[in-house]
Amino acid sequence: MSTAESKPQTRPLISPATPNSLDFLSGGGEMGERIRSHDWRSTPLGAPEGWPQSLKTAVRIMLTSRQAFWLG
Repeated sequence: MSTAESKPQTRPLISPATPNSLDFLSGGGEMGERIRSHDWRSTPLGAPEGWPQSLKTAVRIMLTSRQAFWLG
């Protein structure tokens, strides 16, 4: 067995984010598209780049899940 075969290949579950990254909004089919196309700057939440990390994480989980979610 070579050393390349003995090392397990691992990938991060979520790609590394930059401060202005909107990667957490990728995916999600129709709902994801609606979220991405909405003018969030005109809402109390503001631009997605400024959302708290906890909200970004919750949105990412919902958009990548095969199960239905509701967040209130």
